[in-house]
Amino acid sequence: MRWMKRLAAGVLAAGMALALLTACGSSKNDGVAPPVPITPPKTEAPNETITGHNVGGKYRYLQYRVVGTSGVGELKYVVTNGSDGDTYVGNDDKGVIISYWSRNTDYRVDNTATKIEGADPSTETWDERALHLFSYNNGGFPNSTEFKCYSVKYNGKEYLAEEGRANNGYKYIFYYESAASTAPAYMMMEEPDGSASGMIKIEGWVVGNDMDSVIPERYRTPRPVYSKLRYSSYTGYSA
Repeated sequence: MRWMKRLAAGVLAAGMALALLTACGSSKNDGVAPPVPITPPKTEAPNETITGHNVGGKYRYLQYRVVGTSGVGELKYVVTNGSDGDTYVGNDDKGVIISYWSRNTDYRVDNTATKIEGADPSTETWDERALHLFSYNNGGFPNSTEFKCYSVKYNGKEYLAEEGRANNGYKYIFYYESAASTAPAYMMMEEPDGSASGMIKIEGWVVGNDMDSVIPERYRTPRPVYSKLRYSSYTGYSA
């Protein structure tokens, strides 16, 4: 990957630094210091990036924490069938089912109270919405996508950043610890109109086209956690 070669040291022009900070750092969580670019960007095609080789897949199981002003939040996970457009975001106690096929209704699941109820999509948190859309259409980027690739400094550590915009309009920036990484350490997600964005810390990243090798058994049997039918015995369930 050509962009991974060390770029010559030098001081970036103020205008370029400001532009990059604006592109990378807008955070929904006020006060969270964004990663700071330390090299100018280079444009690369998906097949020349870490992201292009390791992000796409019909199924995905991601574990993450939202980065906030007081540190990182609780551990949550995402389980998705990208081809069907069905996603579960939450934890073992509570979560939300978001489906491409029922766009006007989400389903909030409370496993402790064994309860399921319809919910307006407007109640989705930014990470629930962004991760659902990230996973839809197998979570890949079209070959026409142009990635901006550069290095950043975050919390005293250097990362490789790959920034691209998906078909859904969302901008995603993946931060990798090294050129040998196969999963990002952090990911920034920004809504198409730039009205909201946020950063998550990746704790687990498994993607692929075989359900059994991607999704843990407890989240796929007897039915996947993103399937409403899994909760047919819960209070509030209706076919």
